[in-house]
Amino acid sequence: MERSRYEEYVQKFGAHLESDGKSKNTVASYTRDVGEFLAFLGEHDAPRVEQVTEEQVAGFVAALAVRDLGERSKAKKLTSIRSFLVWARQEGFLESYPRKLTFERIRGLAATARAAASAPLKAAQG
Repeated sequence: MERSRYEEYVQKFGAHLESDGKSKNTVASYTRDVGEFLAFLGEHDAPRVEQVTEEQVAGFVAALAVRDLGERSKAKKLTSIRSFLVWARQEGFLESYPRKLTFERIRGLAATARAAASAPLKAAQG
């Protein structure tokens, strides 16, 4: 999945959702969430964008902590991402993606990522 084409992929995904009969609000919500995720990947120089990993998804969820989103909002974003990944794989934009993206698993990985990120900070303060 070429980074330069992220916006195009989001638009095509939105068109797919519309053709499936999803409401305008659902399409807007899913495409907004996916756009945020793809922007996150682009900002964090994902080494192989064609292969989305659990760690990348968990990193995105961990980054949401600064926005003080509730658990339901984070779970909704994960649902949007899962739906996009399934569609992108079917369309041939992705080589692979983690198929078992449960919120519990991603939340655990995100907590580990946050702890690892704060460890050097604590060591410097200590």
